[in-house]
Amino acid sequence: GSWFTEGIASLEAQDYPQLSILVMDNGGEHDPAERVADVAPFAYVKRRSTDEGFSAAANEAAASIEGAPFLLICHDDVSLEPDAVTQLVADAFRSNAGIVGPKIRDWGDRARLRSVGLSVDRFGAARELVDDGELDQSQHDISRMVFAVSDACMLVRTDLFDTIDGFSEAIPYFGEDVDLCWKAHLAGASVQYCHRAVAYHRGDFSSRRNVDARERMELRNQARMTLAGHDSGALWRILPAAMVMSLVELVVSFVVGRGRVAVDIVATYLWVFTHPLEILRERRRRKPLRRASESDWSAMQRRGS
Repeated sequence: GSWFTEGIASLEAQDYPQLSILVMDNGGEHDPAERVADVAPFAYVKRRSTDEGFSAAANEAAASIEGAPFLLICHDDVSLEPDAVTQLVADAFRSNAGIVGPKIRDWGDRARLRSVGLSVDRFGAARELVDDGELDQSQHDISRMVFAVSDACMLVRTDLFDTIDGFSEAIPYFGEDVDLCWKAHLAGASVQYCHRAVAYHRGDFSSRRNVDARERMELRNQARMTLAGHDSGALWRILPAAMVMSLVELVVSFVVGRGRVAVDIVATYLWVFTHPLEILRERRRRKPLRRASESDWSAMQRRGS
């Protein structure tokens, strides 16, 4: 879109001295190299022939980079203040965090907040820590640990990204950032919100991709994260609660005429019951990551649902 070059130009304008830019074209019809070169002549462009989702593209981009201590992952509709990368890196060292996210404001109305980190419950459901349309009045101007940050813009330690095998490509979007941060917690790393770094996000996902099944995909991804992320002891406590709440929501959805919600819940359970081997494989992949006990990070998850 027309916003694309503005985002690339904001990376080129960063005051961080050792920043290299790699643009991953994720199955696009047109080669963006010329547009990129106009604003960032030393940037690299790599093209994928097919679009397999954000997670696969980000992993391929990360695998193409050697020798960098940090990876800054950005969506194509994000622009940064000139000191954003410097502030993110400084906060990563200051807090010894594995993942750091900036304060994200709205692209169109830059006085309004989009994200200052994500609150996540025990069942993988994420919620922004700001209200929709909330004005930035310095009320979130304190850096702090959070459970997750948005991958619209996040800084990740490269060694951590490699250790946790990057994004889970089974979650192409709608939860891939929460899943990455969850795996970081399993590995004993922390996730930090840095208010000094500021980014702007357009975020109009629905204009570029069909999101008719978004709610169903989100529920499925939440189920996958819940079943793969908790240890066995916690899972025996969490699963009964999840099933009771789902049953209640299912009944209420039928009563109030929200049939689509009910169908999404049933479809999610059908997926779980028909993909046990996939879930077991994911649990095995995460077992070597478990360097922190459940109690070390579960307190950061939101209570309730």
